[in-house]
Amino acid sequence: MRIVMAINYLEGMAHGFAINCQLSSKKAHIPALRDYFYLLSSTITNRQLRDFLSIASSSSATRILQSLNLTSSGVNKGRVYRLNFAE
Repeated sequence: MRIVMAINYLEGMAHGFAINCQLSSKKAHIPALRDYFYLLSSTITNRQLRDFLSIASSSSATRILQSLNLTSSGVNKGRVYRLNFAE
């Protein structure tokens, strides 16, 4: 199932929903990022997040990444976030 992120600009909050069933969740990005971690890489950039979640806005992607309190290195366009879903 593919997760698509939509931005509600009036509230300034990201909402994800599943294309197949149209259910909405403010935390839909978390299982999607867990899939990214296990299937692709333990690190992610803003651009990679936008491509993976189909998000157009770089500032929305930044808010999502910052809300997860991830360890990051680099600055500006060179910033890389380390995902940690190891159990």
